[in-house]
Amino acid sequence: MGNKPKCFSLGTVYVVRHERFILQQHNLFSSSRAQWFRLSHAPSLSLAEKPTGITLQRVGDASRDGHVVAAAGEEVELECIVSGGNPPATARWFAGDRELRSGHTQENSRSSRDPRKWISISRLTLPVNKEDDGAILRCVAEHPALDQPLEANTELTIHCELSFLQTLRKSLLLLLLLR
Repeated sequence: MGNKPKCFSLGTVYVVRHERFILQQHNLFSSSRAQWFRLSHAPSLSLAEKPTGITLQRVGDASRDGHVVAAAGEEVELECIVSGGNPPATARWFAGDRELRSGHTQENSRSSRDPRKWISISRLTLPVNKEDDGAILRCVAEHPALDQPLEANTELTIHCELSFLQTLRKSLLLLLLLR
Protein backbone atom coordinates (compact mmCIF):
# COMPACT_ATOMS: atom_id res chain seq x y z
CA MET A 1 0.00 0.00 0.00
CA GLY A 2 2.95 2.33 0.65
CA ASN A 3 2.75 6.09 0.19
CA LYS A 4 -0.36 6.26 -2.01
CA PRO A 5 -2.62 9.26 -1.36
CA LYS A 6 -5.90 8.49 0.39
CA CYS A 7 -8.07 9.68 -2.48
CA PHE A 8 -7.44 11.18 -5.89
CA SER A 9 -9.52 12.09 -8.92
CA LEU A 10 -9.27 10.11 -12.14
CA GLY A 11 -11.59 12.03 -14.39
CA THR A 12 -13.37 15.22 -15.17
CA VAL A 13 -16.95 16.10 -15.91
CA TYR A 14 -17.94 16.39 -19.55
CA VAL A 15 -21.37 17.22 -20.90
CA VAL A 16 -21.83 16.94 -24.66
CA ARG A 17 -25.10 18.19 -26.13
CA HIS A 18 -26.38 17.11 -29.49
CA GLU A 19 -29.85 17.46 -31.00
CA ARG A 20 -31.21 14.32 -29.40
CA PHE A 21 -28.80 13.17 -26.73
CA ILE A 22 -26.71 14.29 -23.79
CA LEU A 23 -23.45 12.47 -22.98
CA GLN A 24 -22.18 12.92 -19.46
CA GLN A 25 -18.97 11.68 -17.87
CA HIS A 26 -18.52 12.09 -14.14
CA ASN A 27 -15.52 11.78 -11.82
CA LEU A 28 -14.25 8.44 -10.56
CA PHE A 29 -12.15 8.30 -7.43
CA SER A 30 -9.69 5.83 -5.92
CA SER A 31 -9.35 5.11 -2.21
CA SER A 32 -6.24 4.13 -0.27
CA ARG A 33 -7.44 0.49 -0.37
CA ALA A 34 -6.85 0.45 -4.15
CA GLN A 35 -10.53 -0.22 -4.81
CA TRP A 36 -12.46 1.93 -7.26
CA PHE A 37 -15.48 3.76 -6.01
CA ARG A 38 -17.97 5.70 -8.05
CA LEU A 39 -18.85 8.82 -6.13
CA SER A 40 -20.99 9.97 -9.00
CA HIS A 41 -22.42 8.32 -12.09
CA ALA A 42 -20.20 6.57 -14.61
CA PRO A 43 -20.21 7.85 -18.18
CA SER A 44 -23.75 7.63 -19.49
CA LEU A 45 -25.77 8.44 -22.55
CA SER A 46 -29.17 10.05 -21.99
CA LEU A 47 -31.63 10.51 -24.81
CA ALA A 48 -33.04 14.01 -24.48
CA GLU A 49 -36.21 14.54 -26.50
CA LYS A 50 -37.23 18.09 -27.32
CA PRO A 51 -40.73 19.12 -26.24
CA THR A 52 -43.00 19.16 -29.29
CA GLY A 53 -45.67 21.63 -28.23
CA ILE A 54 -46.88 24.23 -25.79
CA THR A 55 -50.43 25.36 -25.08
CA LEU A 56 -51.64 28.16 -22.80
CA GLN A 57 -55.33 28.12 -21.86
CA ARG A 58 -57.78 28.81 -19.08
CA VAL A 59 -58.24 25.69 -16.95
CA GLY A 60 -61.03 23.65 -18.52
CA ASP A 61 -61.19 25.78 -21.70
CA ALA A 62 -59.52 24.20 -24.71
CA SER A 63 -60.70 26.84 -27.19
CA ARG A 64 -57.12 28.18 -27.56
CA ASP A 65 -58.20 31.50 -29.04
CA GLY A 66 -55.28 33.30 -27.37
CA HIS A 67 -57.60 35.42 -25.25
CA VAL A 68 -58.81 35.18 -21.64
CA VAL A 69 -61.86 37.15 -20.48
CA ALA A 70 -62.47 37.64 -16.75
CA ALA A 71 -64.19 39.99 -14.30
CA ALA A 72 -62.28 42.36 -12.02
CA GLY A 73 -61.79 40.75 -8.60
CA GLU A 74 -61.87 37.23 -10.03
CA GLU A 75 -59.07 34.68 -9.68
CA VAL A 76 -58.12 33.42 -13.14
CA GLU A 77 -56.78 29.87 -13.36
CA LEU A 78 -54.52 29.22 -16.35
CA GLU A 79 -52.57 26.17 -17.41
CA CYS A 80 -49.52 25.80 -19.58
CA ILE A 81 -49.21 22.35 -21.14
CA VAL A 82 -45.83 21.31 -22.53
CA SER A 83 -45.82 17.98 -24.35
CA GLY A 84 -43.25 15.59 -25.73
CA GLY A 85 -40.09 16.28 -23.73
CA ASN A 86 -37.69 13.90 -22.02
CA PRO A 87 -36.75 14.87 -19.34
CA PRO A 88 -39.80 17.01 -18.47
CA ALA A 89 -39.65 20.69 -19.41
CA THR A 90 -39.69 23.45 -16.79
CA ALA A 91 -42.37 26.13 -17.22
CA ARG A 92 -41.96 29.75 -16.10
CA TRP A 93 -44.70 32.42 -16.07
CA PHE A 94 -44.44 36.10 -17.04
CA ALA A 95 -46.78 39.10 -16.98
CA GLY A 96 -45.26 41.25 -19.69
CA ASP A 97 -41.52 41.04 -18.99
CA ARG A 98 -41.94 40.48 -15.22
CA GLU A 99 -41.53 36.89 -14.03
CA LEU A 100 -44.27 35.58 -11.74
CA ARG A 101 -42.31 33.64 -9.15
CA SER A 102 -45.28 32.50 -7.06
CA GLY A 103 -48.88 31.42 -7.55
CA HIS A 104 -48.13 28.43 -9.77
CA THR A 105 -47.39 24.70 -9.50
CA GLN A 106 -46.13 22.13 -11.97
CA GLU A 107 -47.00 18.46 -12.39
CA ASN A 108 -45.10 16.10 -14.68
CA SER A 109 -46.51 12.80 -15.93
CA ARG A 110 -45.53 10.22 -18.53
CA SER A 111 -47.32 10.43 -21.86
CA SER A 112 -49.84 7.62 -22.39
CA ARG A 113 -48.87 7.53 -26.10
CA ASP A 114 -45.11 7.27 -25.51
CA PRO A 115 -43.91 6.46 -21.97
CA ARG A 116 -40.42 7.81 -22.79
CA LYS A 117 -41.88 11.31 -23.10
CA TRP A 118 -43.40 13.62 -20.51
CA ILE A 119 -46.32 16.02 -20.30
CA SER A 120 -45.70 18.99 -17.99
CA ILE A 121 -48.68 20.98 -16.76
CA SER A 122 -48.04 24.22 -14.91
CA ARG A 123 -51.10 25.87 -13.32
CA LEU A 124 -51.20 29.57 -12.41
CA THR A 125 -53.81 31.19 -10.17
CA LEU A 126 -53.84 34.93 -10.72
CA PRO A 127 -56.13 37.47 -9.03
CA VAL A 128 -57.01 40.13 -11.62
CA ASN A 129 -58.29 43.69 -11.44
CA LYS A 130 -59.20 46.39 -13.95
CA GLU A 131 -55.55 47.47 -14.29
CA ASP A 132 -54.76 44.03 -15.76
CA ASP A 133 -56.96 44.67 -18.81
CA GLY A 134 -54.83 44.19 -21.94
CA ALA A 135 -51.95 42.52 -20.06
CA ILE A 136 -50.04 39.78 -21.85
CA LEU A 137 -49.35 36.59 -19.88
CA ARG A 138 -46.62 34.28 -21.16
CA CYS A 139 -45.59 30.73 -20.37
CA VAL A 140 -41.99 29.88 -21.26
CA ALA A 141 -40.87 26.22 -21.38
CA GLU A 142 -37.18 25.52 -20.90
CA HIS A 143 -35.52 22.21 -21.70
CA PRO A 144 -31.89 21.03 -22.11
CA ALA A 145 -32.50 19.82 -25.70
CA LEU A 146 -33.88 23.20 -26.85
CA ASP A 147 -31.69 25.98 -28.22
CA GLN A 148 -34.51 28.48 -27.63
CA PRO A 149 -37.35 28.06 -25.11
CA LEU A 150 -40.89 27.34 -26.31
CA GLU A 151 -43.34 30.15 -25.62
CA ALA A 152 -47.12 30.69 -25.56
CA ASN A 153 -49.03 33.82 -24.58
CA THR A 154 -52.52 35.13 -24.02
CA GLU A 155 -54.08 38.55 -23.61
CA LEU A 156 -56.30 39.40 -20.64
CA THR A 157 -59.58 41.24 -21.09
CA ILE A 158 -60.90 42.34 -17.71
CA HIS A 159 -64.50 43.50 -17.39
CA CYS A 160 -65.45 45.80 -14.52
CA GLU A 161 -68.81 44.66 -13.26
CA LEU A 162 -70.93 47.38 -11.71
CA SER A 163 -72.84 46.41 -8.64
CA PHE A 164 -76.62 46.57 -8.67
CA LEU A 165 -76.60 49.65 -6.40
CA GLN A 166 -74.17 51.51 -8.66
CA THR A 167 -76.34 50.74 -11.66
CA LEU A 168 -79.49 51.85 -9.82
CA ARG A 169 -77.85 55.15 -8.72
CA LYS A 170 -76.75 55.93 -12.25
CA SER A 171 -80.22 55.16 -13.60
CA LEU A 172 -81.92 57.39 -11.00
CA LEU A 173 -79.49 60.21 -11.66
CA LEU A 174 -80.17 59.94 -15.38
CA LEU A 175 -83.94 60.06 -14.79
CA LEU A 176 -83.58 63.18 -12.63
CA LEU A 177 -81.49 64.91 -15.27
CA LEU A 178 -84.02 64.12 -18.02
CA ARG A 179 -86.96 65.77 -16.17
